[in-house]
Amino acid sequence: MDQNHCESDMEDDDGGDVKDGDVKDEAMYGDGKTVNQFVQRISMAEYQKQATDYTKTAVQNLVSSPEYQRVYTRCQLCWSSWSDGQFSTNCFECGGYAMSRPCPVCRGKCESIWTRDVDMSHTNYEAHWDGDCRLPADERQGYLTQLLLSTETASELDLMDAMEDLATH
Repeated sequence: MDQNHCESDMEDDDGGDVKDGDVKDEAMYGDGKTVNQFVQRISMAEYQKQATDYTKTAVQNLVSSPEYQRVYTRCQLCWSSWSDGQFSTNCFECGGYAMSRPCPVCRGKCESIWTRDVDMSHTNYEAHWDGDCRLPADERQGYLTQLLLSTETASELDLMDAMEDLATH
């Protein structure tokens, strides 16, 4: 069988000719007995859907890979690898912690663990954290007030975190 045949030259399973327009998978590069590859016709819309789905899957696989995470979660100022638990205590972007830290409002009394907002940390070159203090509002307010007033024990980052938390509650 010639490799450059068209549909009208093919025979169906019953020995009859396959006519143009019949919906069938075409065997390519085969000798009629062995099928090496199938080509299926799909619409342009289906092709675009498959391409989009494949691209989304490929990007999700890349972003979730350990190799990418090690690069993405690296401090841009001191090059500490937060995902490997590394950080610097004197680096603004590290903020003294890797990927998580105790609640900065009550210094961990509520046992809440805050997680690093990597995008914001990179964008502003200073540590940013996501979390909520679990203490009752009046007790939390007392810690925030104390934190704002005691500049000698609170770092600039702690004060910023406290003011952000105060503004959202």
